[in-house]
Amino acid sequence: GNRSALRRAFGLSPEPPRAPARPPVDPEPPRYDFRAEIKALIPLDGTPGADYLASRGIPAEIAHRAGVRYSPSYLGRPAVVFGLRDGELALVGASGRHTDGLDPSKRTIKKNPRLPAGAFIVPGALEAETLVIVEAPIDALSLLTAGIRAVATNGTACPPWLIDRMALRQVMLAHDRDKACLLYTSPS
Repeated sequence: GNRSALRRAFGLSPEPPRAPARPPVDPEPPRYDFRAEIKALIPLDGTPGADYLASRGIPAEIAHRAGVRYSPSYLGRPAVVFGLRDGELALVGASGRHTDGLDPSKRTIKKNPRLPAGAFIVPGALEAETLVIVEAPIDALSLLTAGIRAVATNGTACPPWLIDRMALRQVMLAHDRDKACLLYTSPS
């Protein structure tokens, strides 16, 4: 408008274009509240989660008794959800196995970073004569269908409290034979 006309009248160069205003930046993203997510879970029976577990040879009633539930939208996708517990069996996180077929091999773990590391613990696993440790909750459920109680560490690293539970006990590791596990084995 008027400013441009005045600049032209006095032989001044046009005003440089103004940069568009940037939207305000949220200083801190919202914290993930796994406890609210866990409360919103539903029983497995009759869900796609039960169908997924059945395709893996795991009856829904066994998984349900182990505390496994279903979410139609765990972090935006349908999933079977496993509670992660500390050595005192307090809930400290959750692990989800997505069931929408996009990439069922990927699991999503969310936990409160201020709480201790957790593991998926089937009932009676910590009290069993032999402490059986596996990587994934699905592995622990598969063993449970055969009557073997196990603890799943969600990978190859054990939480410190679980290492303490191994002291002076018979321990059986049933890990995958993949690169992550092979790092911990001696060459033969």
